[in-house]
Amino acid sequence: MTKHKHLIFKNTARLALLSVGIGVMAAGAMAANPDAPPSLRTEIANGTVRIPEPPNLAEFVRDKSAAIRLGKSLFWDMQVGSDGIQACASCHFNAGADVRVKNTLNPGSPALGAPANRTFNTGKPNYTLSAGDFPFHRKADPNNIDSTVLFDSDDVRGSQGVFLTRLVDIVPGQAEETGTLVPDTLFNVNGVNVRQVTARTTPTAINAVFNKVNFWDGRASDIFNGVSPRGGDDDNAVVYEVQPDGQVAPVRVSISEASLASQAVGPPQDVTEMSYVGRTWPMIGKKMLSLRPLARQLVHPADSVLGSLSRNPLTGLNTAYADLIRQTFQPKYWDSTTPVTIDGRTYSVMEANFSLFFGLAAQLYQATLIADRTPFDRFQEGDDAAMTVQQQEGLNVFVGQGNCLSCHTGPLFMDGAFQKVGVRPVEEDPGQSGGSFKAPGIRNVELAGPFFHTGGAGSLRQIVDLYNRGGDFRNSSDLSPLDLSEGQKDALVAFMKALTDDRVRYERAPFDHPQLFIPHGHPGDDKSVINDGTGKATDQLMELPTVGASGRPLTQPVRGFLGQ
Repeated sequence: MTKHKHLIFKNTARLALLSVGIGVMAAGAMAANPDAPPSLRTEIANGTVRIPEPPNLAEFVRDKSAAIRLGKSLFWDMQVGSDGIQACASCHFNAGADVRVKNTLNPGSPALGAPANRTFNTGKPNYTLSAGDFPFHRKADPNNIDSTVLFDSDDVRGSQGVFLTRLVDIVPGQAEETGTLVPDTLFNVNGVNVRQVTARTTPTAINAVFNKVNFWDGRASDIFNGVSPRGGDDDNAVVYEVQPDGQVAPVRVSISEASLASQAVGPPQDVTEMSYVGRTWPMIGKKMLSLRPLARQLVHPADSVLGSLSRNPLTGLNTAYADLIRQTFQPKYWDSTTPVTIDGRTYSVMEANFSLFFGLAAQLYQATLIADRTPFDRFQEGDDAAMTVQQQEGLNVFVGQGNCLSCHTGPLFMDGAFQKVGVRPVEEDPGQSGGSFKAPGIRNVELAGPFFHTGGAGSLRQIVDLYNRGGDFRNSSDLSPLDLSEGQKDALVAFMKALTDDRVRYERAPFDHPQLFIPHGHPGDDKSVINDGTGKATDQLMELPTVGASGRPLTQPVRGFLGQ
């Protein structure tokens, strides 16, 4: 196993159906609720639900299987981060989401449109969250929006990224880039920098390909421009194309049905999540093309995508990123020896177009991460024993009095709409169109907490309580109270657990993965950390062991937030 400097490794229905009483349900469960959505697996199989894919994909990609191999490698590769540690998967490692509890608080970020806020309420940097910290807005009566407020925090439970660092340069052949640590006046413990934390919680990557737009505020455009999340709004986004005469020309591209590609190219340049300040995509390309794929991580020889390339028991793959790109993409986007000059630096065409390769490959890999084999799906396919009686009652509430289908529609349980649910006052984080945020899909939701864009709800019951009372802030909510009984709320929670795909719970193909070392705060607490000698806190990493296509042992399922 490759060693890292200064790191510590640590293992670690409608209303009519509501007339069916609980006693009647217990006497004989029904199969296939006619008022509920159909099985997602059935709808995909018969073509009613289509997995989004760019209609002009063949203009760019010549081998989808190779693209999936490239995308999985890049998604899980720790070397993509400026520090050689942060991978895309670092924030999507648990059922596609992030369940870390230490050093995960952000007090609010003006970069997202909120007023500047530098006051932590729930806990300070490097604090370890517990169940008692949730929800972040607590009422004396959880069923009444106007009830006395017992506790209120505008903190966000986000995901930790890199230390605040200004780039000096990349070093080909070296995963960790050289940089100058910037004293962080926000994310520090007694003047020692800790890892920064994002100002929104991490949505799951599973089923994300079905989102019309991505990120909580929808800023990842459905049109991929090959460079940035902004689609056609980014006038500076160009890729480089080899012309018939051998010359290389900058061109603009427009790739529709590719919001996930637009999303994928955001975090590697985000100076909180993965990047040192000043890093560009061509720099990332130059670095990654000089490195062995997944060189710091083990890859299971039975990995469903990468197994044939595994060097296990050695780390990494027995191929190069350049070879994977050549296999995946049309030659006009890489086959040239003519150099390209960008910002005064010289790059190969392959290096210059790395964002194009990264975005499309990441989307095509994530398009395989579809959870459609849940107890609910089996129940709607006719298996009347697939859901418990309580879960069937909860499904009736979901499609009836709970009105949940108004936002979580169809077999995907998502409609792409943006809603104001009153989690926080709209002025704190405007989101889209005055306080609206994307209604997420809720498949595998029990494993993907904490919840909402703030991460301010720590359990499924807390979600149900918020919707039942119509939100937490009247002027910031479009919800109406539901007047659910305690039994109905319990049943609704039980039903949501019937939306978990066991392949996700046990990380079976396609949800298997390489080994990953994940930053989880720093040794010490919110009062004291260990300075590694450079002004930043020593890292505490937890290991996610590599898993092959057959998944985890049955005794070691994926757990949700706070071990739920």
